[in-house]
Amino acid sequence: MKRFTHYAKKRFNALSEQLVKYGESPEPEFLHKIRLEVKKIKAILNVTEFCVNGFNAHRHYLPSRSIFRKAGEIRQTDVLEELFRKYKINPRIVEKKANLDSRKLISSFQKGSPAFISSLEKQRNLSDSFKKVKHSCFRNYLNRKKLELQRQLYPQLNQRELHKTRKTIKEILYLSPITKKSNKKPDPYYDKLQVMIGEWHDKQIVVAMLNVNKNSSELRQLKAECHRDIKNIKKLIHEFYD
Repeated sequence: MKRFTHYAKKRFNALSEQLVKYGESPEPEFLHKIRLEVKKIKAILNVTEFCVNGFNAHRHYLPSRSIFRKAGEIRQTDVLEELFRKYKINPRIVEKKANLDSRKLISSFQKGSPAFISSLEKQRNLSDSFKKVKHSCFRNYLNRKKLELQRQLYPQLNQRELHKTRKTIKEILYLSPITKKSNKKPDPYYDKLQVMIGEWHDKQIVVAMLNVNKNSSELRQLKAECHRDIKNIKKLIHEFYD
């Protein structure tokens, strides 16, 4: 499947490019793109395991997973600071040590970028496996993911698994451009839903940190917003599947 092979090649090239950029200048935008490309690569490997006998997605994902986890350690601090600004939370909740650790992590990640890029070079020989993915099998995988998503959401929403469910939605969005009808964008429902879940999850993170002061007005307000978010998410889901 040429379209699939081409997409996979672009993802590995894009990840290498973002690693180089972050090594030169540790901008949060580059770090976000690094994590995004790793997620897309994971989706590609999952499809390949599904369609190609003997292909082990987990084994081939390990180099990218190492990059993803190290980048995640840095991004976690950036995300918390952004959430505190957005919801006007007292920054004293975050220990000063976190900022120091973040600087050390950034420096370590930059120094490790050449090694990360080198590990990706070994994955470029996977193109032979990517070429074995047939369009019919790819479509089968994508349809199965959509059915899996529906079961996770409808008719009963599993709120505890909602953040995990968002990963399934993103995988669908990452893979949809590969189809022969790639000029036709996936139903806007998927992107709208993952955005709504993401905003709800951000608030849940802040709620967990504010729980030390259970009577604060900020905590009560955020809990009320989370409740409204879940109602709106359920409404969107039922409008789509009913």
